[in-house]
Amino acid sequence: MPRTDAVLPTVRFKFMPTPSVGLHVGHAWLLFVMQAIGEALEQHGRAVELVLVVDEINMICMGRSLEGVREVGEDIVRDMEQLGVPPDRTVWNGEAYLGDAQSDPRLKSIVLEKWRPEGKLPVSYLLHNAALDAHLGITHIIRGADLKVHKEVHEECYEKLGVEIPALDYIPFVRRRSGEKIGSHHGAYTIQQVLSHMSVEELFCVLVGRGIRLNGESGPPPDRTTALRRLLGNEPWVNSFDAEDAPGRERFFARFADAPQFEIDPAGAPVRW
Repeated sequence: MPRTDAVLPTVRFKFMPTPSVGLHVGHAWLLFVMQAIGEALEQHGRAVELVLVVDEINMICMGRSLEGVREVGEDIVRDMEQLGVPPDRTVWNGEAYLGDAQSDPRLKSIVLEKWRPEGKLPVSYLLHNAALDAHLGITHIIRGADLKVHKEVHEECYEKLGVEIPALDYIPFVRRRSGEKIGSHHGAYTIQQVLSHMSVEELFCVLVGRGIRLNGESGPPPDRTTALRRLLGNEPWVNSFDAEDAPGRERFFARFADAPQFEIDPAGAPVRW
């Protein structure tokens, strides 16, 4: 996303995939949504940045090997570039030095054993990422909707660190027709595989057609301009997209389909309308 000069603070999105493999269709949908919002904000004079945080700490928490993780990180950047949504900055959260971060002393002072929110991931992991967000100046994070159950825990992490809470929003994950969420284990749904059968613009239009349901409209939009119009809608929040405008953002994301579907046929090509 190109940067522009603006009086208002920079809108800084975070994209944090786990580097087990490269990106898949679900990641593409999330990146396309951030890109569309970013383009609209830039047209209104806002500076926008997309920060890629490669989440190798999550690999450690899940007991996975870090062998080859550097190469996977490079694949993620390559996939983002191929999608036309390159990162403005890339950070590895396991290598991030937080010594000069305002929140770091607070991070060290928290007695972790006295605070145990529900969830599988260690509290230290959640707090580290919250401290990193503050250090990087992250203002907006969009995650999959099934992670919304952890929203209060994430907000509490920022509160305990005494830092500003980014805008936290959620979109439904892309799923197969069976209802199964598309993930990194679905090799046929990787960016490289899908883009061997269709262009980036076609993928964007198909995902918008699946992800944004409007009365009286079906099928993918015919081109990117029409798809952008359908995705963005006419919400006035675009004029002042700030963390405090939760109601406006909630109205925007309420337009998303509950479970956008994307299916690959037996020959390996995406199923079209």
